[in-house]
Amino acid sequence: MQTTLWVTLLFGLHSAWVSAAGYWFQKPHNIRPLISQIRPDSVLLKWGVFSTNGHVKPTEDIGNMEAACRNKIPLVAWISHRLSQNEQLLPEAGQRLGTELNQLLAAPCFQGVELDIEPLPEPPPWLAPFLKQLRKVLNAHFKLRLAIPPVSDTKLPGLSWLPTRALAIASECDGLDLMVYDTGLTKAFEYERLVQKSLAFARVFFERYPDKTLLLGLPAYKEKTKLHWPMVENLLTASQALEDSGADKSLICSKQLSIAFYAGWTIDIKDRPLALRIEKWRANACKG
Repeated sequence: MQTTLWVTLLFGLHSAWVSAAGYWFQKPHNIRPLISQIRPDSVLLKWGVFSTNGHVKPTEDIGNMEAACRNKIPLVAWISHRLSQNEQLLPEAGQRLGTELNQLLAAPCFQGVELDIEPLPEPPPWLAPFLKQLRKVLNAHFKLRLAIPPVSDTKLPGLSWLPTRALAIASECDGLDLMVYDTGLTKAFEYERLVQKSLAFARVFFERYPDKTLLLGLPAYKEKTKLHWPMVENLLTASQALEDSGADKSLICSKQLSIAFYAGWTIDIKDRPLALRIEKWRANACKG
C-alpha cells in the first residue's frame, strides 16, 4: 500500500483528552470532505519511504501535501521502511534521514514524524542507536514516534514485543504507536485480554515517561489475513475490553493517550456506532 495515504484523525471531545479515528485515502486533499464533518486535532498521513542509507522519498506530490497543509490542521508524517533479511539501519542513516526531513517537512504544518519500520519481531540492537541519532538531528519541533507491534508478556502468533523491550526503546523517541492488530489470535476473549494488557502497559509507560505519548491502534478493516481474523480483532471486541478494563480516570483521560481506528479505505458504516461507543466510553469516564 505504499502509494496509499494513511490518515489517522485525532479529535477531542473536550479539553481533557483526545481520541482518534483512522481512514485510508489515496490523496491528501481527500481529507477535506472528512474534516467538514469533524474537526481533528491532528492528522497522521503517509508521507514517504526511506532507504537503508536514510534517503527519504516522498510518495506523494508535494503540491498535494501543500493542499493538505492548507486545511490548517497539524500533520504527522508517516515514514515507512521495509526491512530486508539481516538489514541494519546505522546511526549514519538516522542522521541523513533527520537532515532530509528537516529540509522537506514544513514545520508550521507538520508537528511530528511516525516511523513505521517492518518487520520488527523484537527491537534489534541497531534500533536504539539509529533512533538516538535521528532524534538528535531532527528539528526539535517534530515529535518522533515509533510504530511497534502489540506489547505482550506472552508470545503471540503474530509479532509482539515484551513490555520491558518496548519501554527501553521508548527512551529514544517522543512516543510509541502500538499496532494492536495482526496478532494472529483466533478467540475473542484472547484479543479482549490483549487490549486490556495494552491499557495496563499504558499505565506503566506513563509512570516512566509522563511527558511522552502513547497511541493504541485498533482494527477497523474487514480483510481476513493469516494474522487478522475480523471476527476476533474488531471494534466490538475492543470496545467491550475497554469498558471492562476497570482503568481509572487518570489514565483514560490522559492527554498523552490516544486511541486510533485503523480502517481499510474508510471506517465501514457498521463500525461507526462502535467507534462512537468507544468515544462515549471515554467521554463519560472524563466527565466532571
